[in-house]
Amino acid sequence: MANIQFPFGAWIEPDEQTLLKLYSKTQEFLKKKPWERINDDDTFVVVDPVSGMNGYCCLYGKENLYTGLQVFLGDEAFRSFMDIMDNIRYKDEEMEEDIFEQPSLMPKNFGMDLHCLSLGFTTKDDLTETELDFMKKNKLTFRSKEWPLFRIMNPGFIPWEFNEEHADFMICCLEQVMAVFDVASQDPELVFNDFYEEGCVVLTRFPLPGSSPTVWQTKYRKAKAITQDFDLIYRFKPALLKSLLEKPFQQGRRIDFASLILPVIVQDTIPFRFAQCLICMDPKKNKPLFSEIVPYQPEYNQFALNKLLDFLKGLDKKPEAIRIAGITFSDSLIDAMSEAEVHVDWVDQLPKCQKFADKLLEKFYAQGAASSPEISTDQRNKPKLKLVKND
Repeated sequence: MANIQFPFGAWIEPDEQTLLKLYSKTQEFLKKKPWERINDDDTFVVVDPVSGMNGYCCLYGKENLYTGLQVFLGDEAFRSFMDIMDNIRYKDEEMEEDIFEQPSLMPKNFGMDLHCLSLGFTTKDDLTETELDFMKKNKLTFRSKEWPLFRIMNPGFIPWEFNEEHADFMICCLEQVMAVFDVASQDPELVFNDFYEEGCVVLTRFPLPGSSPTVWQTKYRKAKAITQDFDLIYRFKPALLKSLLEKPFQQGRRIDFASLILPVIVQDTIPFRFAQCLICMDPKKNKPLFSEIVPYQPEYNQFALNKLLDFLKGLDKKPEAIRIAGITFSDSLIDAMSEAEVHVDWVDQLPKCQKFADKLLEKFYAQGAASSPEISTDQRNKPKLKLVKND
């Protein structure tokens, strides 16, 4: 355990009194059933009294596959979630299938890219021994499919039990959800948000500064998740960009580059993290140019794009176009590639890359903890990269 890292800072376990309050508020939440009045489109904001962060609250229950509450942590987190859902709805229309009613049709990585506090109600079997022991010790019981499962979700990391900070904010959100429910029950015309209208405002519950005990107020505020641009700025190694600028073109050549999350768990951080697979392919020949499995890291997109540039440095000629999937859109990459006169297209999926990743995953598990064999299908134009196993 000496090598364990904490990418999100110190992980302080919630004390017993905090957990008891969390479960008590959850019992009140279950009793009120606020999802019967507030549906999953009625998103509203609860401002964290400690950090001032906007927590976007989404309730699920009525006409949904499961019951619970998700609190998206910050404007960018909620904007990312909306982009994911819009993409799913678009595929839903294309496929003429109801993806939301058929979980098997949902994208493979759905949920792995979310950043939120999650409360879901499930069976007792889904809880950890630690959670069950705490409930048994404090004589906490729930109905068959109403056992609360609290998890923090971070992109690239497996869902993890709350720390003290998460538990405190979820308590706050549960209280405010029930307060909003009380108002909504008396006012059938209550508006929660107008995300798709010109005003782009959202109902916001925020603490009155300096009040003790905390006094909460309600206002409609601009929804930053909708009105603010969250472009990520990627910074590339100057030597790699210089090399790309100086290379001649290979006329008509296009390459595909995908970054895919794999269900390989790396246990060197708290929370544990997933592995990420980088795949670069020649779509015409349907052959991989390089592939590598590495542990996810918070600045993974930056890392992945520099890997792509490193690969391009090893080529005699640069391609005319690159398609990229699994990496957040960035004007900085577009600008860098435009300067090198390489056309970049962002796409949602690259099926051939996904298919090759599935084969790599099978091979990865078949090898066990043995070696790290080189994946080298195009020896002429690429540096050798390895399939890296992390125990």
